[in-house]
Amino acid sequence: MLIDKLKNRKKIFATTLVSIQWSGVIEIFKNDVLDFLILDLEHGSFSIEAAENLIRTSRASELPVIVRAADTLYHLLSTCLDAGAQGVIAPRVETLAQARDAMQSVRFPPQGRKGFGGFPLVRGWPGIEQFNSRVVVLLQIESQRGIDNLEEILSVEGVSGIIVGPSDLSIDLGVPLRYDHPRLVEAVDRVIAACKNRKLSCGIYCATEQMIPFWRGRGMNIFWSGCATDFISRGYEALCSFMKALE
Repeated sequence: MLIDKLKNRKKIFATTLVSIQWSGVIEIFKNDVLDFLILDLEHGSFSIEAAENLIRTSRASELPVIVRAADTLYHLLSTCLDAGAQGVIAPRVETLAQARDAMQSVRFPPQGRKGFGGFPLVRGWPGIEQFNSRVVVLLQIESQRGIDNLEEILSVEGVSGIIVGPSDLSIDLGVPLRYDHPRLVEAVDRVIAACKNRKLSCGIYCATEQMIPFWRGRGMNIFWSGCATDFISRGYEALCSFMKALE
């Protein structure tokens, strides 16, 4: 199971749906390589209704779905789980208070303050205790402030892993979208070291396939790369290049 791979820092691969709402895409993505699918409600165009339909199809296909919420607010995180997601990514976490709020929002008492509801949620978990222990909560670090406060953030019980957002982090560090800049690499290395010390899974978004072995070599174990619109764009460009070269 995904939660077990996270606990044991196994190699994990995730990719993204940002705007495509056709449920058939789940059948295309489902294979023995992809560990989970991310539905992006922060930068994507999904309504919660569209997200729930995709989540329901994914559950039927036994493909775990983690939803990146629009913010670390209770109603945004809790609603993702009510729609049936196996877990959430809390974006732009910078403080201990944010991390605590995120964890409180997705776990039932006594560990948290989540309310009980949502048709898929009620049907999908046999008990409250199992839900609290198996729900996946990934905190996204995207700023220098988040890195500076990481030790406090990691002290919060129940965090499943840390995901670095290199684009926003690079902008915050003053080296926008320069993913190989020493300042960015040094900052991400701090995150990797902190997670290793706590035996916690650590990942990063990789804009290209070439970035995956680089960060693998530095100690990352979660690799989030690509999205459906990207795959369409690249496939279309390749076809157009072929047609242009055709005599």
